[in-house]
Order: sequence, then structure tokens, then C-alpha cells
Amino acid sequence: MRIRTRLSSRRGGVAVCVLIALVALQLVVATLVVSGSRDADVAEKSAAALRSQYAADGAMAMSLRELYTNVDEDGDGLAGTISNDGNAGSDPLIGGARAGVSATTAGTDTTVTATGSSSTASRKMAAVVRSVAGSSGTLGRGLLVEGWALASAPSNLASVNWNSTPSVVGTVLDINFPNGSGQRRWAGGPNNRWAARFSGKITVPQAGTWTFSTNSDDGSDLWINGTRVVNNDGLHSPQVRSGTIVLTEGTHDFVARVFDNGGGNAVIVSWQAPGATTSTIIPPTAFTFDNDGLAHAVGHTSVAFWGDGSTTGATVDGMNSGAGVYGGGNVLNNSVVVATNSTASNTFQMSDLAQIKGNAVVGPGGDPAAVIATWSGSTITGTRTAQTSLSGVFFQTAPTLTSAGSLSSGADTTITSDRRYSSISLWNGGSITISGHVRLVVDGNIGLSNNARIIINNGSSLTIYAGGNVSIWNDSTVNASGLPSACYIVLTGTSSQFNMTDRAVCSAHVQGPTAAANLSGNGAGVDFTGTLRVNTIQASTKARLHLDIAGSSTSGTPAGRSILSWTDLP
Repeated sequence: MRIRTRLSSRRGGVAVCVLIALVALQLVVATLVVSGSRDADVAEKSAAALRSQYAADGAMAMSLRELYTNVDEDGDGLAGTISNDGNAGSDPLIGGARAGVSATTAGTDTTVTATGSSSTASRKMAAVVRSVAGSSGTLGRGLLVEGWALASAPSNLASVNWNSTPSVVGTVLDINFPNGSGQRRWAGGPNNRWAARFSGKITVPQAGTWTFSTNSDDGSDLWINGTRVVNNDGLHSPQVRSGTIVLTEGTHDFVARVFDNGGGNAVIVSWQAPGATTSTIIPPTAFTFDNDGLAHAVGHTSVAFWGDGSTTGATVDGMNSGAGVYGGGNVLNNSVVVATNSTASNTFQMSDLAQIKGNAVVGPGGDPAAVIATWSGSTITGTRTAQTSLSGVFFQTAPTLTSAGSLSSGADTTITSDRRYSSISLWNGGSITISGHVRLVVDGNIGLSNNARIIINNGSSLTIYAGGNVSIWNDSTVNASGLPSACYIVLTGTSSQFNMTDRAVCSAHVQGPTAAANLSGNGAGVDFTGTLRVNTIQASTKARLHLDIAGSSTSGTPAGRSILSWTDLP
């Protein structure tokens, strides 16, 4: 019995041990199974999270690309959203996860929200994109003018083909062309049978009913914001017609047209403010225009740049006054255009290492290879082409003012209103300070020598109409601010000259259809910043011309978009 009992106990112990071992094995197996299941689950969740992230990232990238290019690439009718089959709201699968995009716009900012989701994970992110409008740059003062030399005599405005290529394209400060029999209106233009269109923007200083008038020979009309305000059409001697329009304060589209059949010709455009009792010629400060395509220096009959055999000799480059003064990042190469309207051989001359860091154009139909002569290492870095229209240099008329005699001074003078002088002479540090928007009409010469200055205060402007020469000598300056938009010089005489020499400095827009511009940079040279539209240009030795491209599309900035932020969302 005892033995049996021992045997039974031994067998029971073994059974218990086996049972325990089996249970332990089962637990191990169960643990391994559970552990493997957990790892697989974690792995699956990690993979799902990555798929969701990739889907959200891909959706965001696709959306931002559409916004940046402003192109609907997936065909859902919207730039900035994505779809599976070209239908908005049908979210595509990207890497096994469903991708979605929504976008909301407030002002110039668009918030794009992208999601990626699978059965076990999701990802969400947002980006803010800012749209920046393009700009054509700072508008020039005055109006764009297109002129047509007509083969046959027009009888009304409709008989002019306004859609044809104009004979000439240029700019004027205002529309003030008094009656003259057989008078040319632009350099090289006809005496009779011509038409002109003036276009740009007009800024009115107050809201209300404005009266506009044209005084023309022959027909003319005037349009504002696409509405014809004045109809003065037909064949007639100088006559005035008026019209009214209600305008808001600010800037409006402006177009005026005129044609001449023969004999006398004239066009003067005036305005009368709400509540005013008289009309006045619309001043230059009311007009602006985009001068895209215009040359920045024009010598109607000839251009000559003669260096001094050094790399610092006569040089032409560019700047954009809308971006500030010349220098640093505001030194532009290959942006400016220097033009002559001539087609004769060697009428555009360069020599002795003179440089034009830009483009050169010659008269319509001309051969640049024959017209342009570059000798002794002189260079033009850009293109050489022929124009389709003449670069216009228009005759302009000075306003009528009462003469105050001559101004001759070595002291300081402040001018705050329009003046007329027989001549102006400044010397030995003498100066004129301009405060406000001032027009100076000078019947004869203007001379500055020995550190004389014409100073234009901030926010002010000066327009000079000179019947004689404008000469800046011996360390003298005109508008040393470096911003030519504050100063316009109109040379109205039949043989006027614009002269600079001996370290002179001038920032201005200079115009004169019969004028000669002579810039001689002896010693340390002369610096001219602005534009030139004259009959002849001659720059020698160390004359430096920094032509202003402001007012043209090349001076602006392209439209674009920038990403301000890209963040994950819970």
C-alpha cells in the first residue's frame, strides 16, 4: 500500500509537472501570439499614419502648385483644389490614403487645409499663401501720345484708322497746342493731315460734376472711363465744345483724340471743377501714363557717345526712380533703350570705349548695322533693332504768365508759385528752392555756375519751360535729390541747348524737339539722371547718363504668390 501510495504520488507529481509545463508553454505561446499581434498592429498603425501624412503632403503640394501657377491642372474648374476625376469634391487616393483639400480666401491671403486619411489614421495640415499683385511701376507724369501722318485728308474722327500702327509714339505733359497754320506737332511730323490720340489717367481732386472742354481745329473728342464727354467732331476752324460728367475723387481713364485736315490746326483741353466759374488748361500734375515701350533717350536726328579711352568714360546705364535713387541695387544693365529716328548711315556713333549698357534702336525701316557705328572698343550690351514707330519728340507750349523780369542772384531765393522770367542766372552758391508744384517760364537762358543749385523740396515739383539754353556748369546741381520725377525741363526754343559740364549734376526729364543735349564730362565728369527726348544727343569724355525706366512695365514687379506658413494641425 505504501508502495502504491508512493507510486501514485510520483505519477501525480509528474502529471502536475507536465500540466504546469503545458500551461507554461501555453502561456508562452499565448504571449508570443499576443506580442506578435501587438507588433503587427503597431506596424500597421505606423504605416497608416505614414500613408496619411504622405497623402496630406501630396495634396498640399498639388494645391500650392495650382495656386502658384494659377492653372487648373486637374480639370475640376478651380485652381488650388484637387480631385480624382476632374469633379470638385471627389478626393483622390494617394499612396493608399484618401487626400482632400479645402481653401478659404480673405483679402490677399488664402488658407489651404490638406488632409490625408485611412481606416486607422489621419493627418491634417494648413498653409497660408499670400497673393502679390503685379505692378507696372511708377507711372510717368503726362500723357502717352500716338500720332498718325495721314495719306488722305480726313473729314471726321471715324475716317482715321485708330487701330493702325501709329507713325510716332511719345509723351507730352499736357494738351496745349494753340492754333497754328501748317504747324508741325512732332519732330519729323507733317504740316497737315495728321491725327493724334492722347491717353492715360486723370486725377480729379474732388468729387462732383466736372466740365471738360476741347478747343480744336479740326475735330476732336474726349472720353473718361469709356464715356464720351465731349464731341467736337467734324471739319471746322478752332471751336470750343464742352460736356459734363460726375466723377468720384481720384484717378480715371482718359482719352482725347484730334485730327487735322489742312490749314490751321489746334487742340487745347481744359477742365472746370465743381462749383468753379472758369475753366483752365488741365495741368501736367493731373495726368499720368504707363510709358511701356518708350525709349529712355531719344536723339531725333543723331546720337553720339564719345568716351575718353578708359572704362570710366562716357557711359549709359539705367535706374528705376520708383525704387529710389541711383546706386547699389538700383543700377540697371540691359534695361534702357537709346533711340534715334534717323535711318542715315553713322548717325548713331560711339567711340573710345563708350558704353551703352542697354539697347539701341534706329528709325523705322533703317538698318541698324548701317546707322549704328561703334568704334575703338565702344560697346552696346543689348540689342540693335529698328523701330516700328518713330520715338516721338513733341512740340509743347509754355503756359501764359506775367513776366517778373530777370532773376540774377548769388543768394538764396524761394519760389512757391508759378513765375515767368526773361532769364535766370545763378552763381557762387546761389540757389532757388522750390516749394509746392511750380512752373517756371523763362523766355531766354538759364545758367548755373560755381556751385549754384536748384533745390526741390520733398513733395514738390518743378516744370521749366525754357525758350533759350539751360546750362549747368562748375559743380552746379539741378534737383540733387536724384529723383527725376520731381523736375521736367521743356526746351521750347527753335535752337535751345541743354548743356552740362565740369562736375555738374542734374536729375530731370528733358524734352525739346529742336534742342541739342550736350554733356561733356571733363575732369570728374557729369552725372545726368532721367530721360532725354531731344533733336540731338552728344555725350563725351566722362559723361554718365543714368536713364530712368520708371513708368514702364520693366520697372514693375510680376504678380506672384508666397507661402507665409505651413503647419500641422491636430
